[in-house]
Amino acid sequence: MVMTELAPSALVATITDLRREWFDTHVPWHRISSVVDITDDAGELIDDVLDDNRALRATVIDVAGTDAHARLRLAHHGSQVRVQAGGSFHDLPAAADYYLLPDGVEDIDRTRLCRLFAAVAAAASMRSRALCCLPSGEAARLIELAESSGLEITRMGSGAADPDAFSAAVLVEFGLAAPKLLPID
Repeated sequence: MVMTELAPSALVATITDLRREWFDTHVPWHRISSVVDITDDAGELIDDVLDDNRALRATVIDVAGTDAHARLRLAHHGSQVRVQAGGSFHDLPAAADYYLLPDGVEDIDRTRLCRLFAAVAAAASMRSRALCCLPSGEAARLIELAESSGLEITRMGSGAADPDAFSAAVLVEFGLAAPKLLPID
């Protein structure tokens, strides 16, 4: 595999493209009923998904401060989607089938990122999954933070048709860590 060095803007575009490709390929949209998209794209990804999946209910948590733009973009979906500003992560909807984590999680400061992972772990059920696209160079650190918050890896890979893309990003699916039983003395 040839390691391809990308400029920061090209890396962001590549990760965004990989995230969309992986979600399209690996999320069984037709079999799920709820998704929480914690996003910085003003609902662009979930807009496309909702167009094809009328039974799906979505909550868009906008972390980029563009929730007004997301509301406009998603208005034609009516009650199928709810949009909220997402600065605190305290009120994520409980037990969604999927939590889609935003592009650029590596740029979120450590404290806020730990709050995000902890909020997803607190809101998720044992059947929930959290999906995240991580830059390869940051993946180990970010996975460690997620695991320390109670999430564990259930699937990981590049998910991309282009083998060089794996050098740019790793796609990770998290679930809740199984409860640990303490021995009885």
